[in-house]
Amino acid sequence: MLGLTIGSIIHYSLKASEQVPQFTVDLFFFVLLPPIILESAYSLHDIAFLTNLGSILGTFINIALIGPSLFLIKLIPFKWLAFPSISFLELMVFGTAISAVDPVSVLAIFQDLSVNKSLYFLVFGESLLNDAVVIVVHRILCSMLGQTSVAAMEFLKGFLSLF
Repeated sequence: MLGLTIGSIIHYSLKASEQVPQFTVDLFFFVLLPPIILESAYSLHDIAFLTNLGSILGTFINIALIGPSLFLIKLIPFKWLAFPSISFLELMVFGTAISAVDPVSVLAIFQDLSVNKSLYFLVFGESLLNDAVVIVVHRILCSMLGQTSVAAMEFLKGFLSLF
């Protein structure tokens, strides 16, 4: 309701020559996303997060498995299935896009049911790290897309910059 009210005020109070601020990628990554991550990290208990860190990093494993698996499937010569000419890097970018799972509804149900705190923090930590890992890996891989060839050292540098 607040958004509709403010949007209506802005819409009807601006003249035709004035511009409404546009939503950009930089606005999202540098203005809107940091407070969301800060609030999520602030409400997370450190001990519960660190004890479940191994199972939380499943997103990174998904990214590392999906892209190469699709590339290997693409190499198999099927007569009845034609793959378009997709590069390994494009398949890795696709792997990042489908690896992000947002369990917000699961967390809401967990909170309503008052489930075990360790289970709640496991899912919450995984959600928080899923988003962070996917954003960083996706941006790293997209920066490599314009290049004609990418050496293995570039992947290693990208992996190290993740940390």
